[in-house]
Order: sequence, then structure tokens, then C-alpha cells
Amino acid sequence: MGPFVWLPGSARAIALFGSAAVPHPDRPVAVLPLRWPDHRASAVLDYILDAAELRTGSGDAVTVTAAVATGIALLAIQVIGGAVVAWLGPASAAIGADATLDLTLQTASGRRVHRIIRLRVI
Repeated sequence: MGPFVWLPGSARAIALFGSAAVPHPDRPVAVLPLRWPDHRASAVLDYILDAAELRTGSGDAVTVTAAVATGIALLAIQVIGGAVVAWLGPASAAIGADATLDLTLQTASGRRVHRIIRLRVI
């Protein structure tokens, strides 16, 4: 038996730049709110934010410059390739309420994005 290999849970993966419709050249694109699937109050799970589109080229890298969790424990956060992986633990938010992860991402080339991701506690 070989060494243990962690694989991210694709069921809990979302894209950083989801949009509501095909962009029109004369109007700004409506960026959809980010929401991960529901989180069982006592679970510890990995959640993925695909931020690969934020990079401008092959030498660019994404870093997390700020991460604040509200209503849920942020156990660890790491960038793997173009994906931000957050390990979220037991929730302190009430059942049925939303917990949030407030993230600021920055690339080596200077691009910066701030997003809030929600997930309902069940």
C-alpha cells in the first residue's frame, strides 16, 4: 500500500468568476454571489475556490492575503495550483443560518480580488 494522497472534494468546488449571463460589450457582467454547498454543523470538510482565472500567465501565482471566517471554524487555508482550499470545521452559526468566509486574494502580478463566500449550516 502506497502513501496516503489527499484529493480535493469536487462536490464542494466553485469558480471565482461565475457570471449570470454572457457579457454584453456595453454593460458590466453581473458576478453571481459565491455559495458553497451546505455544511453539517459538526463536520470538518475541504471547500475549494477555483481561482485559476485570476492568474495572468504561467509564471503568475495566487496567494491569500486575508481570510476571516464567521459562524464556522477556519482550520486551514492553502493555495494548490490555482485553487484555494479551505478546511472548515465545526460551525458556531445556528442551524439554518449562513456562515461566511471573507477572502482577499492577490496574484504575483498585482491583481487583487475580494469575495465573500456563504454556506448554510445544516
